Amino acid sequence: MSRVGLVLGGGGITGASFEMATLMALELATGWSANDADVIVGTSSGAFVASLVRHDALELDSLVGPQDDREDVTERIRNHVFSKGPGTGIVPWVRHGASPGAPPRAL
Repeated sequence: MSRVGLVLGGGGITGASFEMATLMALELATGWSANDADVIVGTSSGAFVASLVRHDALELDSLVGPQDDREDVTERIRNHVFSKGPGTGIVPWVRHGASPGAPPRAL
């Protein structure tokens, strides 16, 4: 019998935002909800996000207003997060490294 634990780090408002977006994207992509984890622990802002998860406050519905269509918002987020176009910002660095033309460093 396997069990799942979720560990969330700190990082202030930026860390909390990143963790919330990551957990929501994970659920959109796989259907796995962070609330399904057997144990959730966090440090600093991670503890705040953990409490949101356990109290079912980390849901897409918290970002969708009553005037919005939930399916439309889900599709817009999915298209933005899983965009297949050319990367901008940090995406090319993640795909190709900070210096794509530089030779690899030896150990």
